[in-house]
Amino acid sequence: MKIRINGNSIRLRLTKIEIARFAEIGAVSEVINFGNSNLKYILKKGNAKTLIAKYNANEIEVLVPSERAEIWTSTDLVSLDEFIPISENETLRILVEKDFKCLKPRAHEDETDHYPHPNEHEMIC
Repeated sequence: MKIRINGNSIRLRLTKIEIARFAEIGAVSEVINFGNSNLKYILKKGNAKTLIAKYNANEIEVLVPSERAEIWTSTDLVSLDEFIPISENETLRILVEKDFKCLKPRAHEDETDHYPHPNEHEMIC
């Protein structure tokens, strides 16, 4: 599972195996080790009405409503996207999506478990 944080936006991208695990057990997680501390990020199914993100003690937890998780993991639906109000003037965007193969090969990237890119037939070499 990959994480991208940009401003008030958090994006998680999952491979086929990670989505299968998420569908089966209801959670997937990763840890970034910084040497003297870790950052853990978790995607969980749960009883919620919207996507929810929480941060506490070096842990980011993204909660997906169970019904939406079921639809996402069992169909061709690519992403779950939500803008969560966090103050009167700010929102937090949460995006959870299936990880596609890149259109151009990248060094040090293993994409064997990624979804085929929808535009790969347009790839010009």
